[in-house]
Amino acid sequence: MDKHYEQFKNPDSIYRPAPFWIWNEEMDSKETCRQLKEMKEHGFGGGFAHVRLGLISPYLGEEFFKCWGETLQFCKENDIKLYMYDENGWPSGFAGGKVVKACPETWMCWACYRIVDAKDVESIPERLRVFMYDEETNTVGKNMTAVPADHLGDFAEKYIVFFLKHDYTTSWCGHFPFADLSNPATTQEFLKCTYDEYYKRFGDDFGTVVPAVFSDESNISGVGSDRLIYSDVVSKKFQEMHGYRIEDNFAAVCEDFNGNFDKDPTKVRYDFNCTISQLWIDSFVKPITKWCEEHGVAWTGHDQEHSWPQTKGGAFSEQRTYEYRQWPGMDWLLCDALREDDAWNDTILMDEIRSSANQFNKERTLVEAYGAAGWHSTFKDYKRIGDWLLVHGLNFFAHHLTHYSIIGSRKRDCPQSFDWREPWWGELTEYNDYLSRASYLLSQGKQESRILYLNTTTTGYLVPASKQKGMINHTKGFDAIKNPDMSDFLSVMQAMQDEQWDYDIGDEFSIADNVSFVGNKIKVGAMTYDAVLISDSMKNIRKETAEILKTFAANGGKIIASGNGPEFISGEKCECALCELKKSWTIVDGAKGVIAELERTFTKRITSTNGWVRGVAHLRKVLDDGREVYFFTNHSMKTFATSITLKGNSVAAWDLYTGEKHGIEYKKDGENITFDLELEWMQSVMLVVNDEAEICPAKPKATKPVELSLEDVALEKENNMILDNIALNVNGKSYPEVYYLEASETLYRERGAYRTPANPWEEGIQVGSELIDKVYGEGTGFTATYRVKVKEGALNGKVYVAIERPNLMKLCVNGNNAPWTGEGHYLDYKMGRIDVTDYIKEGENEFVVWTDIFDIKDELEILILEGDFGVEIENERFVICKKPEKLTLGSLFDQKVRFYPNAVNYTFKCKLDKKPESARLVMNKYEASALSVTVNGNYAGVVGRDGDDYAEIADWLVEGENTVTLRLCASFRNLFGAFIDYKDQTVSDWSGFKIGQRKCAPKASEYSMIDYGMFEAPELLVNE
Repeated sequence: MDKHYEQFKNPDSIYRPAPFWIWNEEMDSKETCRQLKEMKEHGFGGGFAHVRLGLISPYLGEEFFKCWGETLQFCKENDIKLYMYDENGWPSGFAGGKVVKACPETWMCWACYRIVDAKDVESIPERLRVFMYDEETNTVGKNMTAVPADHLGDFAEKYIVFFLKHDYTTSWCGHFPFADLSNPATTQEFLKCTYDEYYKRFGDDFGTVVPAVFSDESNISGVGSDRLIYSDVVSKKFQEMHGYRIEDNFAAVCEDFNGNFDKDPTKVRYDFNCTISQLWIDSFVKPITKWCEEHGVAWTGHDQEHSWPQTKGGAFSEQRTYEYRQWPGMDWLLCDALREDDAWNDTILMDEIRSSANQFNKERTLVEAYGAAGWHSTFKDYKRIGDWLLVHGLNFFAHHLTHYSIIGSRKRDCPQSFDWREPWWGELTEYNDYLSRASYLLSQGKQESRILYLNTTTTGYLVPASKQKGMINHTKGFDAIKNPDMSDFLSVMQAMQDEQWDYDIGDEFSIADNVSFVGNKIKVGAMTYDAVLISDSMKNIRKETAEILKTFAANGGKIIASGNGPEFISGEKCECALCELKKSWTIVDGAKGVIAELERTFTKRITSTNGWVRGVAHLRKVLDDGREVYFFTNHSMKTFATSITLKGNSVAAWDLYTGEKHGIEYKKDGENITFDLELEWMQSVMLVVNDEAEICPAKPKATKPVELSLEDVALEKENNMILDNIALNVNGKSYPEVYYLEASETLYRERGAYRTPANPWEEGIQVGSELIDKVYGEGTGFTATYRVKVKEGALNGKVYVAIERPNLMKLCVNGNNAPWTGEGHYLDYKMGRIDVTDYIKEGENEFVVWTDIFDIKDELEILILEGDFGVEIENERFVICKKPEKLTLGSLFDQKVRFYPNAVNYTFKCKLDKKPESARLVMNKYEASALSVTVNGNYAGVVGRDGDDYAEIADWLVEGENTVTLRLCASFRNLFGAFIDYKDQTVSDWSGFKIGQRKCAPKASEYSMIDYGMFEAPELLVNE
């Protein structure tokens, strides 16, 4: 039996995607188990129980753990993984406020500075150091801390004052500050509050049903333009590591001041950043790693990797942490990358993880993918981004995110949501299967790289925070990081990718801790390299790195530099030492020089007769049975066709969608084989070299047009209309009609909310049960009035209203109470559907949501009307009108279908003289989040699932009459928004839904919406 192929066909749950499953309501195990069943049936292997904004059940309370335990039992019985998430929101480390509450000494503190006149020094509290300051020369002078403040004017006019400042408290942290992760006491309390509590209850299942625990966005923001992290821990560690005091050198860290410091300012900055980096590893990373090792569970998640290589974002040589995490990870949110560009700089972040996984034998590498891309992101986005992540070494997908509930503001928490509400939930199954097969196979074996490319992160240690410029996150162009200048590093890395060279990135700290030498090769952990590559962007190297390079060169090792490179060793100018060191280097000119030198030094493992183009990439893994896996992707914006030559005896393609495999025709020449490879844009292929499979005869090309006749266009669900402008009455006050978000804020403010935003479930958490314990008495109720016009002849059949929390808030329509009879709604288990057919009328209508007693869960939201009607704009209002008798091709907006979020079925008929060998259904103009095909009742897959906008459908066509149905999915973008003042079409979170304060409701013409629909009929081509 072929163990790899059997697993590939149907991967175990551990290799399947597991979304961020957002626990954000009153948690009920009946509902969690229902949701998990849905998730498993649609290709997920489990979920990360991600506690997040909106959670009502007290975090880590008995109700919370009861639900967790009952959910875990369901997972055990149904082969589902329940992954632990270690925080209430993010960043990890404050335990929903419990850490600082229990240990006030873990409160994050800063040494901040201000330049003031001598007379103002006394007004600054908690002064740490006071120095003379010469404004003309920008010089920090004598330490005057011991001088009484009222005498400072006798010595100088200006002073630079460093003072202690506690980090601010926020609703994000439950009105506690974030905890100081450089303090080892923080992590000990964090483990006690969270990890230990889970383990006490569920420890028997750690490592099996609970395979891993996720830490999210944890970081030490150690430096800023006017501050640096400071505590007794930092002070002692700095002196222990470097032999002098940070307090006397504060000013050298933040800015390019002149002064009589103990060391050159560049050296001080380097030493300080090394101190924080080491505290990060010793105080936070290692203790959690150790805990997870001792308790049999893998530590995964990600930190602040997107600030590479800057220090001000909190990523102090982030690659170093991957050595310690059992499953290293990163996040890749948004879905705009590679739509119009063949390469993005974020690849460095993926390559750091892939490289560390190679060096330290990490089988699983996680990516938190897709989120915050808006309700309208598409299957094309998921496939394109997914392939990019896979080919750069990420093999475990945590879809961001799947909402337990979308009640209230929760629907605005970083959509989209991968769940049962979505019109494309059924179609997602095949993509999850695709990812599962790829994740399994790319988790196996080893990647053998010959080139070790030194990471440049300590160069960022030299630059003051105020001068650091640029961010790697979602950037294009090699000049993305302007200070320190990383253009050479990025261009060399991209050139190696373009030319398919095998390389790993090496972190200086990890190399120093894990280096050995084998002849003229260098070994880091489990990986042995033939050459070391140094970028011209690397202006600093650690003294440990310099010694390693010296030894490697003395052993005959190959060192290539893309320019003159380092100017500092451990933050100090060392011209003589560097000059001597570089004598053994092969110094070339930039990226072109590097590629030329690699070609002179090594034989390529893979060659292409037509060369390579930017955007084509591959990942190679060597399996334990000698077979080699090659995963190819194409993001080059055009079709790439060539012949590939590599070492091997045979080759087979393993289909990631079906799990089947077939042989590929090849030519054998000695140890090598040559075969053709053709990839369209966004197409990928998984090849296994030295594998045998039957070669299927090539099918004839489909070029003959066949007439398609449109038979029917039908909505799968009732059409929708939203009511989102509200006139509010509360506390005896009447507020004019405004957008619902403003009305909701007003209601919470009238009910005494002190937070910003006023809605406590938005961008904030409760600690314990502080919010839900508050009881509001008689007279605290409200009425919220929504108005809509119904045009003559518009009403045809039943009309319903979907209302949130119908157990708390009541509905009145045109003066009539519209009772909720208990009917649920597909959008959420906390929503109800009310039949208002008998109350709605032609003309003006009033829908009033009301309650006598306010409840903290009373969030004013949109009302959704459902029925067989149309929607149009009249006098800057959305009105209900008559729907066309029959829908057809073209704009859904033009056909009065505007807010509809679900699927539309376009049914075509065709007649064939015989069953074709090949048949391609080619799309013309359309707009959809997903588009799938059914042929004669058989599901034929998603259009463009692996390449351009077409579907191969020959297998399901028959001689004679055929029915072809295209299922076009809209999205919740047109139901939930964001609608108003929405400029960025690539990202959506809470802020994207906000509008500026207005005195009146927005106009209908101001709404940003997407006109979904099939605008032109597709073409059916069959073989002659």
